[in-house]
Amino acid sequence: MTPERIAELDGLGMVWEPVDALWDQGIAAAREYFSENGHLDVPRSFVAENGFKLGQWLGWRRMDWRNSRLPSERYAALTAIRMIWDPHEYDWQRGVAAAQVFRKATGHLEVPSGYVTARGFRLGRWLERQRGWARTGKLDRGRIAELDGLGIVWNPRDAEWAHNIEVARAYREAKGHLRPKATYATPDGFTSVLPVPQAMTSCPRSERIAELDGLGMVGERA
Repeated sequence: MTPERIAELDGLGMVWEPVDALWDQGIAAAREYFSENGHLDVPRSFVAENGFKLGQWLGWRRMDWRNSRLPSERYAALTAIRMIWDPHEYDWQRGVAAAQVFRKATGHLEVPSGYVTARGFRLGRWLERQRGWARTGKLDRGRIAELDGLGIVWNPRDAEWAHNIEVARAYREAKGHLRPKATYATPDGFTSVLPVPQAMTSCPRSERIAELDGLGMVGERA
């Protein structure tokens, strides 16, 4: 190609190295995102204001890294802005950290399913995922042991049932009967002294009914 034609294409903004140009766009978008958010936990679907698909681009760079196709200087450039090379490990570490904070603040890990931390981490849903993976054998023993150490409640329904039974038992011991008024509430705010026999739990319903019968459960409140 003659120098004149090269110059003419340069004047039109010719991209001679598309791969390098894409890298320049991506690293610029990544740095801007990091500058604004303080992290690079970018959703896969995220698109920058200029239309650059940053979430997708970062996914490609992870794939390059896993397949040893990412040059060391580019790996270093992304690492410098806290690139998340293993999203699954990152999610696990965030979850454990959030669980530790919750337990330290409350003394337990009975987290409501909709609970979200001050930093926006959905701890309740994260714990539900761990329970699901444990039930299906997809959570390794090391992580199960780590969650056990934090006091995870593997079956929240059974835990709730046990708490209800303890409240009912304490009420019967104090009052001599199990006929609380509809407006009764315990000092800690518990408002349902009578556990519901139809609760869906891992324990057979007949055993639950027998447990309530043993406490003196009555059909109607007095």
